Amino acid sequence: MDNTRKHHGNFRTHMRWTTLVRGAAVLAIAAAVQLLPASPASASSAPAESPGCETYGCLYEHCPTHYSRGGDADCAYGVAYQRLPDGPDGRRFVGVQWPGHYDPARRHMWDEVAYCESTWRWGYDGASGFDGGLQFTPSTWRAYGGHEYAQYAYQATPEQQIDIAERVAFHGHAGNGPQGRGAWPHCGHHVSAP
Repeated sequence: MDNTRKHHGNFRTHMRWTTLVRGAAVLAIAAAVQLLPASPASASSAPAESPGCETYGCLYEHCPTHYSRGGDADCAYGVAYQRLPDGPDGRRFVGVQWPGHYDPARRHMWDEVAYCESTWRWGYDGASGFDGGLQFTPSTWRAYGGHEYAQYAYQATPEQQIDIAERVAFHGHAGNGPQGRGAWPHCGHHVSAP
């Protein structure tokens, strides 16, 4: 009986100390947070990135107020490689400068084709003569302007490969007509016209 009381008393003392230590730690953290100076980043948060800006650039329209007082203004345009906030000086984000015929709204469709063709291996350097996620032959890649981006399809970004695929399927390039979905005999059923 005496040992039970002694053990119970030690447990209570231990619990009091544990609670006291935890409380002191919480107070110390709260005091430290109040003493820290506010960083400039917390005053105005950094602008969010728009996917693609870092590679292709973002287009901005710039119409300072003194240009636009008299009616229609000829606005200047500029490109930045990160998403900038719209500014009080008239700077306004217009959009990501995607390559050529690339349309982000059609990305899902081309991802389906790439999965069917190469299991999404956009960097696939095919020994069989077909390269990239959409499996271009080097001659097709060159004929439809792929060399504007890279020597071979596997060296280009997915967006650039999709741009060339849109040319191959629907737009043609430099005298080479569009081939339609037949350019991908096994996977063309995923392709639809814009």
